[in-house]
Amino acid sequence: MFLFAAFLPQIAFALYCFISGVAMFSMTASLLAWLTGQFNTIDWWRHAIFPFFVSVGCFWVTEQAIQAISPDVVAFAQRLLGNSPLSVAVVISGSFKFFHVLGDRYVHWMMFDMLAFLCIALCAVVTLFQCVYYVALSNTRVSGGTGWQLLTAWTERFSGMGTVIFVSLLLLAGWFLATGGMYRLVHQ
Repeated sequence: MFLFAAFLPQIAFALYCFISGVAMFSMTASLLAWLTGQFNTIDWWRHAIFPFFVSVGCFWVTEQAIQAISPDVVAFAQRLLGNSPLSVAVVISGSFKFFHVLGDRYVHWMMFDMLAFLCIALCAVVTLFQCVYYVALSNTRVSGGTGWQLLTAWTERFSGMGTVIFVSLLLLAGWFLATGGMYRLVHQ
């Protein structure tokens, strides 16, 4: 948790980059499907458009999660690391000081925020696989290549309504964790 706070800007940037990639990939796939006339059932819309909207939701929830942790806490964690090379001794020493100064309540708050980041990351990964399934299935229909067939078979588990519900619940859970809803529920 100490390292999470110290490297929060880098973690958030990496997550933003990944979510941006998923959003651009799904938007490009949707645009190409629309231009080639492949939108002929509601399933095609769900596979192509849903990942884009989930990606936008992931951006918003990520921003909520970042704002949930005070910049002073991030700066404090970074100061504890100092400019010295990262070593086990520095991490252990910094962790003890970090947890001692913050106290249990803020540590619990950060734990829920870390879980929000995990929900967002998992949501983005599953959404990516859902979009990859759509692209692979589209290319299997057009070219029928073995690589596309294997990719379609591997990502098929991400194609159903169960995945849509799972991703929606993950996004909702991430929001609930990032905005402090779970913290308030547990601490009342």
